[in-house]
Amino acid sequence: MMLTPRAEALRGPLRSWLREGEALIRDHGVDPGSMRRTFRLASTDFGLLSVIAPTLALIEREAGGVELVVEPLSDASLRRLEDGRLDFVLTGWSPHGSSLHSRWLFQETHLGLARPNHAVHASKGTSEDLLKWPHVSVSVGDGFGDWIAEDLPEMADRRILISAESFSLTPYLLAETEAVAILPRRAAERFAAAHGLRTFPAPAGVKPFDYHLVWHERSSDDQATRWVVETLAKAFATPAAA
Repeated sequence: MMLTPRAEALRGPLRSWLREGEALIRDHGVDPGSMRRTFRLASTDFGLLSVIAPTLALIEREAGGVELVVEPLSDASLRRLEDGRLDFVLTGWSPHGSSLHSRWLFQETHLGLARPNHAVHASKGTSEDLLKWPHVSVSVGDGFGDWIAEDLPEMADRRILISAESFSLTPYLLAETEAVAILPRRAAERFAAAHGLRTFPAPAGVKPFDYHLVWHERSSDDQATRWVVETLAKAFATPAAA
């Protein structure tokens, strides 16, 4: 077979067109300072306190054109991620789905929190002890249930004074009541320091949980997405051994 004169004439232009097309679709990296992007994520306020807050100043300095829009975490969040309505999900549950990518951030344990002069601090902090007092219960998000009762079935019948989808309001609800709360360690320690409260050991049996940043595979080759992932994960990176 021999090329026609027309095919010969198209050889050069086609080669040039292919090179230009490859250049258009090839990702040459991202300059954070020139990015103009809005990223939408789902999170509890624990995720905001523990992941977003430690890195927000860095995002402000390096990527002033980036805006983060946060909606409450719910059992629909991963579906919203899959259909493109979200860019990220911060979650303490292991993500499932072949189209999902995730970065493990940290493992979290728990502490109790109460007024500094509360009688709970003189107890052993067992489940039996904690049943003596009312509780402030934080519901993690729509559809997730009572995470304390899942780990400690004997706590399912504890008296709940108030239940709300807010970790951040917990210290205000504890300050002048006899109530106690069991919280993720990072939240409990921050609230104790900022609000003059006091932590106590959580009962044995409250399981630690892993915290993940999740995104969809459609964004896996997007350098701006990768920059956000690396930036949010930076605060939890283990320092290299000397």
